[in-house]
Amino acid sequence: MPILKKAKKNTLPVTLITADQFADWAKTQDTKTQNMMAAQGFSGKARSIFSIYDDKGNLSEVIAGVKAKDKLYQLAHLPSALPANKDGYVIKTEMNKADATQAAIGLALGSYQFNRYKGDDVEPLQDIVMPKNADVAEVNAISKGITMIRDLINIPTSDMGPNDLEQAAR
Repeated sequence: MPILKKAKKNTLPVTLITADQFADWAKTQDTKTQNMMAAQGFSGKARSIFSIYDDKGNLSEVIAGVKAKDKLYQLAHLPSALPANKDGYVIKTEMNKADATQAAIGLALGSYQFNRYKGDDVEPLQDIVMPKNADVAEVNAISKGITMIRDLINIPTSDMGPNDLEQAAR
């Protein structure tokens, strides 16, 4: 699960924004950023991503469109949708404990990949710092349980006999 415990030196911020918040937020951005958003058609729509670059052309921040009410899955797409950054990302937007925990569970679930038979052909996922205020124990317990269930579902029955199933349940 590509969730980091703390930010690294060059961890980049991700700002979460809803379509309803977009117009007011966009007014606070410089002309260059506003022009880039217009050219790319970014409007804060859920599951959309907008990258902001500094004057040297380096990625400096990502804006992620989210739904206001879908706390569990609002960030699930980020691990596979964010541009490559070796030091990962941190959610800049403040959230209360319940929302941060749901968002972190969504990140963990969105990071799931069944790679048992893929070898080296694995899609790279971006690391994201656990949202501040998230209940780490709850996130880990739920995500580990669901990951185990997903793995059991994805393993072909020819590779999962009764003894294997018993061992997985322990």
